[in-house]
Amino acid sequence: DYYRSNNADLQAAYGEDETKLYNHFLNYGIKEGRRGNAVFDIKYYLSANADLKAAYGTDYVRGMKHYLNYGYKEQRVTAKPVDIGTNFYANITVSGTKLNLSLSGSNAIVNNASGNLSQVWKFVRQSDGSYNIINQQTDQALDVTNGVATSAANVQLYKVDGTKAQKWYIYQVNGGYVLRAACSGGCVLDLAGGSKKDNTNIQQYTYNGTSAQKFSITKVELDKTQVVYHVASPYN
Repeated sequence: DYYRSNNADLQAAYGEDETKLYNHFLNYGIKEGRRGNAVFDIKYYLSANADLKAAYGTDYVRGMKHYLNYGYKEQRVTAKPVDIGTNFYANITVSGTKLNLSLSGSNAIVNNASGNLSQVWKFVRQSDGSYNIINQQTDQALDVTNGVATSAANVQLYKVDGTKAQKWYIYQVNGGYVLRAACSGGCVLDLAGGSKKDNTNIQQYTYNGTSAQKFSITKVELDKTQVVYHVASPYN
């Protein structure tokens, strides 16, 4: 869907024929440096990693093979993230729902509750373009448990420590944002089992473009003394 919607010539040629679109990417798209999804851009991958640029230049096929064999294990930067500002407070909501990113103990979940600090997050942009996302009830950061790249790894709240498990790159997609931890390879923030029920657990999971991986980020004004906040403006 990403490949189709971001390449007008392919829309005209193949419509929504997934097989033809996929085959085009394998046979031509990657050689042309086309971007296949929101979290991996082969042109950016090569240009942002000086050693790879020197080794492969614009040989996108070899660059893709490097990522598949080594790059994701080395936690390399994979695509240019968006810059939505810094030092602001926001709600993180599953796009198209009223489910807010929240917590249960030290575990990240989503629920329909509103008006409390457990659902308010401070976004602090880092020099590499990633964000620390800090819960305002606990002052702890959104964190991939044990900093692993494994699909289905749990996402928790943990003390701010500056590790890659707490550095989140944000990518814009149709219908919202995708969030990927620097430690995670090709995995992104995800509703476990794709469930959109109250208290669903949050994990990281291999990027698949589904609605379970799309989030809205809505800026809020925070008054910790009164424990109230007011919607200011949505980013998407």
